[in-house]
Amino acid sequence: MSRKRRRLPPHVEANTVKGKTYLSFRVRGQNGPRIRLSDDPTSEEFRLAYAAASPAPRSIP
Repeated sequence: MSRKRRRLPPHVEANTVKGKTYLSFRVRGQNGPRIRLSDDPTSEEFRLAYAAASPAPRSIP
């Protein structure tokens, strides 16, 4: 069984810990903290958290 891989927005990384995948916002190359996001990148909660974590205003298509 294969899973379709979803492309994530810029600066969002998927981290797998003990078999569970977590999404977090982090600007690479900077030593800033990882900001935890919702597990569903299609949800409104994810969009709001992403917008709040992003230093520049951006929208997710």
